[in-house]
Amino acid sequence: MRARRILFLVVDAGRPPAGEWAKQQDGPSGVEVALAAADTTVDSATRLGADAFARMVDEWRASIIRFRCSLSPEQLRRHLPQGLPAGAPWRCDDLQFEVGVIGFDNLEGTRADRLKNIPTRLALPQADIDEAIAAGRDAARDSPAMRRYLSGRVR
Repeated sequence: MRARRILFLVVDAGRPPAGEWAKQQDGPSGVEVALAAADTTVDSATRLGADAFARMVDEWRASIIRFRCSLSPEQLRRHLPQGLPAGAPWRCDDLQFEVGVIGFDNLEGTRADRLKNIPTRLALPQADIDEAIAAGRDAARDSPAMRRYLSGRVR
């Protein structure tokens, strides 16, 4: 009832298509074609999932607004027993959701290239872990969705 602004950051931890075959005159081997197809499928599913999540968030926001705007004054008092902050009028539709996607693409070129190519496995060197954590922090901080959220602006 008191929520006014919520930010969702979707983290894209995908990898770029494997192989350098596109730069070779001979073209790809069968294995390289299969790996590229698999990488493309995963990347496409990731984008579709993020788009579906954004649509679900929009529907959720609309549902919350419908509920909030349908409350009678007595129900509103029951849901907000301490009332509203001093001088704040009740605006049942004052609810903003922001969905942003962050990933290594939000970082500068050479750093992004290095991070995209860290192998996916169960054990990583400490330096790779530290770099991935720092990169996540930087990508979140520099994301347009985060900047809009922190500035209080909406799309």
